[in-house]
Amino acid sequence: MSVDKNTKAEMISDSSDNKYKVFKIDSIEGIYMIYALKSGKYHKIISQNSDSINSNWKPILPNVIYEFELDTLISQIGVYEHMSGLVWTDDGPTIDFEGDSIRDLYTSPNIKGLYYNPKIE
Repeated sequence: MSVDKNTKAEMISDSSDNKYKVFKIDSIEGIYMIYALKSGKYHKIISQNSDSINSNWKPILPNVIYEFELDTLISQIGVYEHMSGLVWTDDGPTIDFEGDSIRDLYTSPNIKGLYYNPKIE
């Protein structure tokens, strides 16, 4: 996976709380994969399309920094070391890990589809 060094995403340090720079957005069968970078570490955030979006939710765009509240969905490290990905639902797509660059899949309560709400209560 390559990252444009001009995005300065790697300048977001671990001490910057929950700030991540989105550098890529992809989808497969109605499931969104939001790729974000913080301190040189890649994060793949999984989000399902949602119809319950109101004016508090703003579109997620590439090359923008957001404060995501990430929850680890599954980690390839340890017991799942040989897994290639995660089947989202019984009849849904497989969400793949990305070799050595992404070995954890995340979700976030402040992401719905491709929308973001910084103040989830």
